Amino acid sequence: MAQRICGLALVACLGTSGCALGQQSATAQRPQSQPAVAAASAPAGYHPYAEFVELLTQLAARAGPAAKLETLATTAAGRAVHVLQLAAGDQPPEQRQAILLLGGLDAEQPAASETALNVARRLLDALQDDADGPAARMLHERTLYIVPRANPDGVEAYFAGVPDERRVNGRPVDEDRDGIVDEDGPNDLDGDRRIGVMRVRDALGEWTIDPDESRLMRKADRAAGERGEYKLMWEGVDDDGDGLINEDGPGGVDDDRNWPHFFEPGLPETGPHQLSEPQTRALAEFVVAHPNIAAAVVYGRHDNLVNVPKGKEQGPDGRSYRDLHPDDLPLYEHVSQEFKERTKLGGSNGARSAGALYAWLYSQRGIPTFATSLWWPLDGEKPAAASAPSSQPASAPATQTAATRAAESVAAEPASQPDAAPASQPGTAPVSQPVSVPTEARPAPKPAARGSGRKRPEASGGDPLAARVEATELGLKWLKYSDERGAGFRAWTGVDHPTLGRVEVGGFVPYFQTTPPAEELDAIAERQQAFVLQVSEWLPQPRFGDPRVKAAGADVWEIELRLINDGYLPTHLAIARQLENPPIVVRPLVERARVVGGRPMERVANLAGGGGAAGLRWLVRGAVGERVEFRASNRVYGEWNVTVTLEETPAGGGVSR
Repeated sequence: MAQRICGLALVACLGTSGCALGQQSATAQRPQSQPAVAAASAPAGYHPYAEFVELLTQLAARAGPAAKLETLATTAAGRAVHVLQLAAGDQPPEQRQAILLLGGLDAEQPAASETALNVARRLLDALQDDADGPAARMLHERTLYIVPRANPDGVEAYFAGVPDERRVNGRPVDEDRDGIVDEDGPNDLDGDRRIGVMRVRDALGEWTIDPDESRLMRKADRAAGERGEYKLMWEGVDDDGDGLINEDGPGGVDDDRNWPHFFEPGLPETGPHQLSEPQTRALAEFVVAHPNIAAAVVYGRHDNLVNVPKGKEQGPDGRSYRDLHPDDLPLYEHVSQEFKERTKLGGSNGARSAGALYAWLYSQRGIPTFATSLWWPLDGEKPAAASAPSSQPASAPATQTAATRAAESVAAEPASQPDAAPASQPGTAPVSQPVSVPTEARPAPKPAARGSGRKRPEASGGDPLAARVEATELGLKWLKYSDERGAGFRAWTGVDHPTLGRVEVGGFVPYFQTTPPAEELDAIAERQQAFVLQVSEWLPQPRFGDPRVKAAGADVWEIELRLINDGYLPTHLAIARQLENPPIVVRPLVERARVVGGRPMERVANLAGGGGAAGLRWLVRGAVGERVEFRASNRVYGEWNVTVTLEETPAGGGVSR
């Protein structure tokens, strides 16, 4: 019982802002000297775990004292999760404001970990090449904590012989509760060495072929008199003979749904409890133990930069916010404009914030957190044609050309796919009796319900199965992109299923919608590096203005100080003030009896960005010419002092802005 109580107490601590671990930090000054850093050029492309760790280790070794590589956690499959600390110069890293940069938590986004590694490499190269450049300045003034591959077990599935774009980590989970784990996962039935979507004709299904784009599917509109004709499920068979298909595949917990903010209990993929995974718990403990983290950038499936949340969704308590506090919305909208200008990103798939890391960092730690999915090829210039799917691992099969795709689309049998199981259901029950419904025998729906006049849904509602086949506005854009590249969509192909009869397999190929071509990774890293440098420039810069002193009586002096924030970001976001994060505390460093007016400790809840200021006054006893020191401190911004001489300030002097 004691162990359980301690665990719950830790979760409560990690889910709030008032549990501060670690020491106070101080603003770092850039030293005059700079250590030599050898250039570290990483090979282009995507790297499995062993290669990735080797590159990361080499990068840290070449950087010398500017880098420190540590193991943050060990996963269920025995892989290490690393954190790379970058900080040049002699100022202790924990005494500087820090940026947390994280990638690879979302298993289906392998580009996130590659980009985090490439940004680190580019920064260290720039540190050597330009001693006075923005990268060198940042690394001398800030600390950068990089967790490049937070979910190595999940990301490793990208390099499997038969990739299936899974989102879960490597923790074995008995999803069907039969006492056996991971015994019934997807199967490659059509021999194309990847897992697609399987559609099965069934009069009880809720899916039908889209009338305007026959390669895609949509849900039948029963209110308009339509009938479903197909069920959808992942490609596979009933391996364990329990009457369900693909109900207990490899792994089991989605690391980016395992965090305390609006955690969804009772679902196998969210974990038995919040922070249940070694890597998520260790990362949460790292954040709590490093209160100098002043901002975070998260690469993955989520986005609050291109499509800024509206700041309206609240929890049942009427106080907590699912995405943004409305008072932080103007700041995020401005950051969004700057981000889109630097990265040229015009859209994102996005994902729900429930249980997500970036939402926890912002909503429960009060840290300015910026999430991006890095890549969006659906807007802008037409992509260059590709002869092979560079977004797939080397082991993946070659994809079709546009001509081949068109020919196969005509030759393939009519589409048929089973119903998408809800996220809370581990598997899909097979169709007991496949029902053949000839095209000419399909019931005709009301004419007004069909055709190009239908309003299509914008997205698939977060269902990864539907996202691979559904005729949403987004799905049609991805199909157009696939046609232009000559890769990305697998035409429906008939397969004899051992229990379902004749089925078809097709849809968007795994990772096509989440993973940019390898040749684009360096350009993505270049743009993301520019944004990280901008975030560093935006960080709060609190300081004392010039003091003003006036005689108030015999050996009594009125001292007026002003705290000023020269940075763009406020010292405390609106969400941080709601969480009651520790304020900036200002104290006169004299005996309490000498403070005859004002508080012995003043609290400043926030300094707005762009020159926001707060005025403070004291009456202090002392002799003419005596010096009195004042100290400001905060767990994020450290300590800074000002010395005040007890003599009249000349007219027009003091309290500078």
